[in-house]
Amino acid sequence: MAQQFGGSILTISFICFLLFSCCSSTHIQNSDNNVYVSDLKIIHSGYVHGGIGLDKPYWMDKLVICGKYYNKGLVVHPEDGGKIAFVEFLLLKKGGRLMGLAGWAEEVGITYNGKMRFRFFVDGELIYGRELRGEDCQNLDLDLGFGSVLRIETDDGLDGYYSDQMAFGDLRIEY
Repeated sequence: MAQQFGGSILTISFICFLLFSCCSSTHIQNSDNNVYVSDLKIIHSGYVHGGIGLDKPYWMDKLVICGKYYNKGLVVHPEDGGKIAFVEFLLLKKGGRLMGLAGWAEEVGITYNGKMRFRFFVDGELIYGRELRGEDCQNLDLDLGFGSVLRIETDDGLDGYYSDQMAFGDLRIEY
C-alpha cells in the first residue's frame, strides 16, 4: 500500500511538472517583450487618406522614414481639408512604454518641406503631441500608464496639402 501511494505522488508530481512546463510559457510574451502597434486590434478609425498603412504606406511596398527602412510600423495620412485622421487600438495589457520613430513616410524623388502634427492619447488623455517640419524625425519613448485604448491622431499642420504622410517606424509597446 505504501509503495502504491508513493508511486501516485510521484506520478502526480510528474504530471504537474509537465503541465507547468507546457502551460506557463503561453503566458510569456515574445522574448523581446514587444508588441507592435500594427499588430494590435483596430477598434475605430476615421479621415485616413488611402487607408491605414500597417507596416507600409498604401503607395509603396516599403516603409522609409529618415532614410531608414522599417519592417514594422504605421502610416496615418490625413484626408485633405484640415481633417484630423485618427486610429484607435485596443491595448493587450496595461502599462508599458510606447517606443519608435515618428517622421514623414518618404517617397522616391520627392522632397518634403511642409509640416504635420501627431498626438497620442491613452483612454482619451493626451500623453504627447508634436509638430514636425520637412524631413524631421522624432524618437518616441512614452509612458502609456494603465489605459486600455491607444489613439493616434495626425493632421496637416495647418499648411494644407503638402504630403502629410505621418509615419511611425518600429512603433511598439515594451513591457
